[in-house]
Amino acid sequence: MSDCQTLEEAIKVTYEHLDNLKPRDLAAFWAVVPKFLQNNRTKEGNDQMLHQIIDHTLEAVNTFEPRDLAQTTLGFAKIVKNVQGKRLPRHGPQKNLQSIFIGNNSERKQFIFGCMAKAAMPALSKFEPRELSNVIYAFGLAEYNFKSEKGRTLFDALALAAVSDIKRFEPQGLSNILWAYANVKASNPNLFKKVADHIFLLDNLGTFKPQALANIIWAYATATEPHPQLFKKVSDHIVALDHLGSFKPQNLSNIAWAYATAEESNPKLFKKISDHIVTLDNLYKFKPQELSNIVWACATAGESHPELFRNLANHIANLDDLRTFLPQTLSNIVWAYATSKEPRPQLFEKVANHIVSLDTLRSFKPQNLANIAWAFAAAGEPHPQLFKKVSDHIVALDHLGAFKPQEIANLLWAYSTSGRIDQDLFQSLAPTSASLLSTYNSQDIANIAWSYSVANVPGSSLFNDGFINACLEKESEFTLEGLAQLHQWNLWQEELQSKVCLP
Repeated sequence: MSDCQTLEEAIKVTYEHLDNLKPRDLAAFWAVVPKFLQNNRTKEGNDQMLHQIIDHTLEAVNTFEPRDLAQTTLGFAKIVKNVQGKRLPRHGPQKNLQSIFIGNNSERKQFIFGCMAKAAMPALSKFEPRELSNVIYAFGLAEYNFKSEKGRTLFDALALAAVSDIKRFEPQGLSNILWAYANVKASNPNLFKKVADHIFLLDNLGTFKPQALANIIWAYATATEPHPQLFKKVSDHIVALDHLGSFKPQNLSNIAWAYATAEESNPKLFKKISDHIVTLDNLYKFKPQELSNIVWACATAGESHPELFRNLANHIANLDDLRTFLPQTLSNIVWAYATSKEPRPQLFEKVANHIVSLDTLRSFKPQNLANIAWAFAAAGEPHPQLFKKVSDHIVALDHLGAFKPQEIANLLWAYSTSGRIDQDLFQSLAPTSASLLSTYNSQDIANIAWSYSVANVPGSSLFNDGFINACLEKESEFTLEGLAQLHQWNLWQEELQSKVCLP
């Protein structure tokens, strides 16, 4: 297999010797397939040959030793990761693999990984730690889990096998296991506690590579599994390092994101990461998502670092375009700068011009639109074309049922604060706002009332007895600012000679 230069050669050699291949040979074949795909060393493929190789493998899988099971499952998972959800040429091995491993509505993926799970389950006690971590990682990468008739999931069984001998796992193995559980959203507090307790009791974390540290912390934050001692252990280790030169942008991004998401305050860690980033010659190795995560994390954690924010803003503003920035990425970036009160007009101008240039905002979720509008208003960054683009998009929607209460409140507040009053927008949001009155918190109610009074848009479908009752129900929750906003709204209602007023 090692002599094959292309995937086609590997398929042909495997197919020609299929009847004589041992489990170890089949596992080796499936292990190299993802490497060929990753290196783009593919030409024309033979669909029939591939089908016979996978069928033969699944028929023989119950005879595989743990090592071969783990290697094959991991190979399958990497193939799925490479071809799932992608538009591929109609002919060639990649398209064939997509058909074989995914199928319509992922039925082939479910079948194949179901076979691998059934083969692995009875043999879990025979797996060495590395083999077990690899097979768990494989199921996590493929995002495959199943529940038995008794309510027990595959990941429940895998966790029982892992915790029985947790001390024998290498750092990368622990990282892979936790990442897999977080990725498939498989809740298992006992596993996370056992691993965290084990890591906490170690003398040091010198054997943990940056990626392992990042994945572990990311997993705990993603799975919402709290363990303050673990977070402190990891942060103390990172802060004590001479430098972070071995940490890749994704590692730095995931670590910062995890600490902010888990609400684990650690100023020294954020300063260490920020100080390292500002020493770099440039930020071209950072992907948009990584840039976004870092500033979002700093803003969420309340960790100010003006030089970091300045460098990132200059980098983004100087890019040729923002086509690689997803709506969520753009939203998080401007939200972070507004929240951190970091005035960077050139950044806001760059983001606004990009959004205005788009043909449509269909890819922007309600939260993205609300956060972007809020950020520009909160930062005092006027951009009439941006506000018009967003309001025109919202008004043209068939319905506004996807908008959550806070998103509507933030939108209305943003337009009123920025002075960009759009009568059509306020009128279109009024019925939806009225239908959500019971779900608003006191601040949302105050912001909505204030916004309509500033915009001077009556909103008769919103301001009625239902609105008054919603205010009275939350009377004790309003802040002084909120009461002031409601007072302004009440004065406005009196000017309109409305019968709907607060008592």
